[in-house]
Order: sequence, then C-alpha cells, then structure tokens
Amino acid sequence: MGAWGVLPFENDNALDWMWNLEEAVDTSVLTDALEAVASSDALLCGDCEEAVAAAEVVAALRGKGPGDLTEEVGAFLRAQRKQKPPTKLVQLAITVVQRIAEASDLKDRWGRSDRAQAWQEAMQDLLQRLEE
Repeated sequence: MGAWGVLPFENDNALDWMWNLEEAVDTSVLTDALEAVASSDALLCGDCEEAVAAAEVVAALRGKGPGDLTEEVGAFLRAQRKQKPPTKLVQLAITVVQRIAEASDLKDRWGRSDRAQAWQEAMQDLLQRLEE
C-alpha cells in the first residue's frame, strides 16, 4: 500500500485520482469514484482510496473540509463556485464511506497496521463532516 498516513490524500491512489479532479468540469468525477465502490462486490484498496478522497471533496463542497486541502482540491472547489453538492451525492458519499469503514480491503490493510485506530477515527471524522 503506497500510503504514508491515514488521511484521504495521504496515499498514491488518491493522489493519482486527483489528476481526474484537475480536469473535471462538474461533480461527475466524484460520482464516478463513489459509484465504483457502491456498485462493486469486491472493495479493493485502490478503488476505496479514490472513493474516500472523493468523499472528502464532497465534504469540502459542503464547507466541511479539513483545513489542509491540496491545491488540486482547492482549484476544484473554486471552479465549482462554492455550489453545494446535490443531496444524492452527499448520501452516496456517506454510504460508501460507511461501507469502506465496515468491510473492505482498505480496512483490512489498515487493520493489520499499528495505525488501525487512527484510520478508523479518520473515517468517523469524515462521516461526521458529511452528515452535519
């Protein structure tokens, strides 16, 4: 796993996914990343990391992002002109993050590390910000 931290953008897959975000003109890039997990039976690590990053962007669109967003996310938010995400997208993000936190390859990988509790706390924080 190319991860150096438990936060949504602290892994190689999320950083690679941000190339899609840089080129996006609407929120379909977020929906695509979230739907890849929502519609899959096998919750693979890479897809989950991308979906968690997308969920973090959804939270940021709601004004509930963390204070340390990447330049790419900041540019996307400015391009969206502070439009609030549709309720359906927010609900999709909540459902996907819950699913990843409960049973996924990503959860299993973090569960075998000494940062398992920190990862679970990061997922709960993201869920809380999405649900507010």
